Amino acid sequence: DHRDLHSFPTRRSSDLERTVELRRQSCEAARSKLQQFAQARRLYTLDEEGAKVYLDEDQTLAARAEVQAAVSEHCD
Repeated sequence: DHRDLHSFPTRRSSDLERTVELRRQSCEAARSKLQQFAQARRLYTLDEEGAKVYLDEDQTLAARAEVQAAVSEHCD
């Protein structure tokens, strides 16, 4: 029945344009963060009290690789 077709939500082209623009901005921000990661000598996380806990070399390399993989997967 053709009336069933009208029950699906539709998107306006302006909604899709906004979605594309938000994704582009998000990917630009992620690439910028990845660049900062690449330039950092050592990465750190924060403990429960907010003090810096530096990652060792292997952890730093793994963290960089994880972020790079996520950016590649979602932005390329």
